[in-house]
Amino acid sequence: MSPMRLIRTICLAFCIALALPVAALAAQPDVPTVTARAEEGDKHAQTMLGFLYMNGKGVVKDDAKAAQWLEKAATQGVVEAQTNLGYMYAEGRGVTRDYAQAAKWTRMAADQGEVTAQANLAAMYANGQGVKRDYGEAEDLYEAAAKQGNAQAMHGLGVLNFHGRGIGKDYDDAYDWFEKAAEQGYGKSQFALALMLYKGLGVRRDYEEAYKWASLAEQQNAEKAAELRAKIAKRLDDKDIKDAEEMADEFMPSLIE
Repeated sequence: MSPMRLIRTICLAFCIALALPVAALAAQPDVPTVTARAEEGDKHAQTMLGFLYMNGKGVVKDDAKAAQWLEKAATQGVVEAQTNLGYMYAEGRGVTRDYAQAAKWTRMAADQGEVTAQANLAAMYANGQGVKRDYGEAEDLYEAAAKQGNAQAMHGLGVLNFHGRGIGKDYDDAYDWFEKAAEQGYGKSQFALALMLYKGLGVRRDYEEAYKWASLAEQQNAEKAAELRAKIAKRLDDKDIKDAEEMADEFMPSLIE
């Protein structure tokens, strides 16, 4: 793989769906009760039912039903429903892919301060999907979400700085943002750190540290991470690889402050 192809892999994250709250996922949902309340118009039950159909929790997974229930709740102003409905329109899950609809619902949630929606809308502005491309707007939204500890947004700011999109190319700032997200366990940023350390982009080359981050990124199924790790391995002896693997094994994602 050429270095340029590796660099192009550092790209913007887009539309990560919200999961059910941990407690809700852990508990066995009372589907009949939730369904009855949803049919009566309870917006929170509608949101929950949409999540259940999205995740196949207590019901057969059905994206079309998920989208229908989420839209009912989203129309009543539930930010989690709006965010997930935007995601479903962007991905074409249960609905025909429609970036304009994705942007519409995502903006509603972002305007209410929902952090995932802010990060998703930022990616839409950066990619020109459903809205006119505007790197300045993307940066503002990413910063708002990053201040709330959102790793996707931190990665987005890293990408803007890495490629100089809308702002001057700044590898130092890119590295700092990628590191913040990588420390939270964000695979795309772990890959970006590995590549920057491998290539010496804005930082001193460190093949052992690069191998560690590439290994962690591979565990997160980050695109091209396995190929990058193999490239880095050629620069290290067996002892260095063992040390890097131990560092990867000892890695613990940081908690959001």
